[in-house]
Amino acid sequence: MRKLLKILVAFELTTLITFFFAAYKADRAMDKSGIGDLELWSLWTNTAGYAFGLLGAFWLLAFGLIAWSAIQSGNLLHYQVSGLPALVLCLPPAIFLAGYVGLFLVAP
Repeated sequence: MRKLLKILVAFELTTLITFFFAAYKADRAMDKSGIGDLELWSLWTNTAGYAFGLLGAFWLLAFGLIAWSAIQSGNLLHYQVSGLPALVLCLPPAIFLAGYVGLFLVAP
């Protein structure tokens, strides 16, 4: 279980980095006035969309695995999510929240 959660953390980080990189490249491909390379913008926007979808799938898989582990332990009422499971569940929302707040800090 721990090995699978470590793999999920790696996949989540990879898809997060891919999402932010592709979103950045899409923003650079198209100017705010609509002048730019439409094909390149479409490519990077689609890449960001796929990365976001994969991140959601990995995140839901992590929820399922941790819930399954809690059910298998038989102690569902007193199950605490800490350590690696907490990292798997809390990392994507925390990074997206940090990115959203960062938009207001670095926006020109």
